[in-house]
Amino acid sequence: KNGMLFLTKDDVLNMLHDDQVSISQSKPIDQVNYRKLEKVMENNPYVEHAELFVDASGNIQINLLQRTPILRVINNAGVSYYIDEHARKMPLSSNFTARVPVATGNIFAGSENENKIDSVTEMKLYLLARYISNDTFLTSLTEQIVVDDHREFALIPRIGNHTILLGDTDEMNEKFNKLKVFYKDGLNHGGWNDYSEVNL
Repeated sequence: KNGMLFLTKDDVLNMLHDDQVSISQSKPIDQVNYRKLEKVMENNPYVEHAELFVDASGNIQINLLQRTPILRVINNAGVSYYIDEHARKMPLSSNFTARVPVATGNIFAGSENENKIDSVTEMKLYLLARYISNDTFLTSLTEQIVVDDHREFALIPRIGNHTILLGDTDEMNEKFNKLKVFYKDGLNHGGWNDYSEVNL
């Protein structure tokens, strides 16, 4: 429902096989441990929530809500992962690539905890990505976020050859309102390619 295509029907069935559940043999519905199967599926790194129930025909139905990434990170060790809308890391997938901004630059690899974001820079990236994902204009504008050596942020837009210097993630409302005014009014005095840098 959220447009994510990380998992296919076969992937879901394979999760059940991995838990030694036979989908090719009938079983009395009162002998199925639905909560256990939901937990098996919710342990998948792409699943936010799983719900199993029996329909009127006596068939087990499976509803999955997949996690929603808002940012792809490539850290300074070259490791790539997503950060989802709840500030958790999630792995890349060979099935599907989410269309989200990519963060690069001075992003140190975190601790061994692969699920939670654990550095100040990652948390600020999450806050910035969440702000961008909640604004349709910024979502369509932003292609990349670059973290410089001073842990400040710059945006690379999809259009034009300029860089947008954001600085830290404080006062984002004020900064992005200025940016919108610039795009609305400032570009009347010059084209996209007349600017190399917009400093907010």
